[in-house]
Amino acid sequence: MRALRIHRHGEPQLDIDVPAPSARGDDAVIDLVYAGLNPVDVFIMQGTIAPDAPLPRVLGIDGSGHLQGRPVLVHGAGVGVTRDGTLAEQVAAPPTAIVPIPDGVSLEAATGCGNAGATAIRLCQLAEPVAGDRALVLAASGSVGGAICSLLSAAGVEVWGQTRREIAAAFVREAGAAPLIAETPEDLAGALAAERLNILFDPLGGKWTSAAIDMLSLDARHVVYGTITGQIIEFNLRKFYRRGGTMRSYRGILEPPERLQEGVALALAALAEGRLRIPVGPHIPLTQAADGYALLSTNRVGRIVIEIAR
Repeated sequence: MRALRIHRHGEPQLDIDVPAPSARGDDAVIDLVYAGLNPVDVFIMQGTIAPDAPLPRVLGIDGSGHLQGRPVLVHGAGVGVTRDGTLAEQVAAPPTAIVPIPDGVSLEAATGCGNAGATAIRLCQLAEPVAGDRALVLAASGSVGGAICSLLSAAGVEVWGQTRREIAAAFVREAGAAPLIAETPEDLAGALAAERLNILFDPLGGKWTSAAIDMLSLDARHVVYGTITGQIIEFNLRKFYRRGGTMRSYRGILEPPERLQEGVALALAALAEGRLRIPVGPHIPLTQAADGYALLSTNRVGRIVIEIAR
């Protein structure tokens, strides 16, 4: 079968004669149709995450396809991290990594409910939004950011979605947020004028975090789920505690398998109910999947979808 593998960290390559997986123990073999690429996939490919996992290894942490004719989504339990992943024509996965796809949800849309959808669900649970809250979502034109915007909007929250480019404004608006064009951290305050926010979703870190903290109101909730622009920040701790704010974070793929599985199921249900929107971006065939890793570092709009069965 065809699969995108790493034999050495940092060098993904398409192999065209990989042995098909077999169902050992409780594993089941899924015939894959779509897979997704996520920012965390770059760290896995480079060996920053799970550096001691066996090589060669098939990449990809989520994908959709068929198990004995039934549509399912695969994510979690080490798939694509410590064991072979979803950037292949088939994957063997344990029961805790497999979630049935509800009626009316396409395989393509369901793929986004793996890492992106489950992450958005858990982040919103951490923020505990209620109608009337006012939230800022940084990097709102990405797959997780857009999904968060849709969930917040459905809950009656007033949402601003930050993006660096005017071209992404329509996308952010469709996700349910008012576009906030800020190319640099220094642009944030001016773009939102004197508005005060009580929820911040922050995947950026670095100077973006420091700038956004100054825009928060009393008792604000700050949810961190990435450090794309910098892991080290400096902010006024006295100002933070006097505002009574909280900062929470989400472990993502490091969550226990059963909890990841539950998050995926919740995301699929929200998608079926229309509360969750998974933004879809470029489509790339499996034969060119290695090129998708370069796209992940650009200011793309939406989620990268890998077409397995093309």
